[in-house]
Amino acid sequence: MGLNPTLGSKRESWQGPNALSGLKVALEKTDPSRVVLLTSPSFSDEHKSLIESAAGHELQQLFVPRVLTKINTTQMELDCSGFQTVIAIGGGNVMDGAKSLLGNKKHRLIMIPTTLSGSEHSANTTYWSEGKKVVVSIGYADMVIADPQVLIKNEAVLRAGAIHSLAHILATAKTENLSDWHLRISAMAAKDLIAAFHVTDFVSFWNRARLFRGAWNAAVSFMMSGPKIGAHHLIVHKLAGPSDHATFSATLLSRTLTQTDVYQKPITGLSRYFPEISTELIELSENWLSTSSVLNPLVNPLEIDGPQAIQSEITELCRLI
Repeated sequence: MGLNPTLGSKRESWQGPNALSGLKVALEKTDPSRVVLLTSPSFSDEHKSLIESAAGHELQQLFVPRVLTKINTTQMELDCSGFQTVIAIGGGNVMDGAKSLLGNKKHRLIMIPTTLSGSEHSANTTYWSEGKKVVVSIGYADMVIADPQVLIKNEAVLRAGAIHSLAHILATAKTENLSDWHLRISAMAAKDLIAAFHVTDFVSFWNRARLFRGAWNAAVSFMMSGPKIGAHHLIVHKLAGPSDHATFSATLLSRTLTQTDVYQKPITGLSRYFPEISTELIELSENWLSTSSVLNPLVNPLEIDGPQAIQSEITELCRLI
């Protein structure tokens, strides 16, 4: 059971191997006809069967558009209006689409992530308007289930997601007056994520379990250390195109780590509990850039504006793009 510090309420959380068993428990007193499965259009029949087996019955299914807009999220609210419980399973786009339903307070929302986006732990949702991404704080899911059985086996996507999770860790470690507890959790998450890159079979079940645990702790620590919008995340939200969020983030972070000292202070803090982190991050970044070094921003990065406190950092990072 996880405590949601922002809303002051309890949010049920199941994480690790066999976490999907929590779904049947969650649906015990729910009318099956009032439950809907929310997925991407490319959601596999294999995954659907897995979720229905965990739920204990067949599920009606609706799709989240590949690109979220104000119009199609409104349509999604109408399509889901007859359901009491929404089970959202997928990556960050599906999580964002599902969270857009929270505005009307009519649904119980269960999130089952299949990537390392961390969106399931955020109160924010996003949609596109006139070629720009809009970020809105709307609320948290009632329950999160993270089981390595459903984590995708796409190595490129998982590698990008893992580095994006490291961006969450570094953003947390940059927080002023950060508690020692948050620093320890962040260092532990970094150890899991970086260790996964040393495993030959990157998409093996137990390596995916390690990645999920690292991304989970990174996102939770990021959320609980207080509201923030650092330069990195502001730039990614402003410039990354649809479906490019994690790849853009991974490349920007890798360039930042190899070409600037922006993260020197948080890395020094994390090194108290993970002494090798600086060397490991540079090696990981260089390896990533050797295969994924292209960024394609939607607008001129130097036009990005943000809080005065991080404006110089925004300008420095934008010059890497």
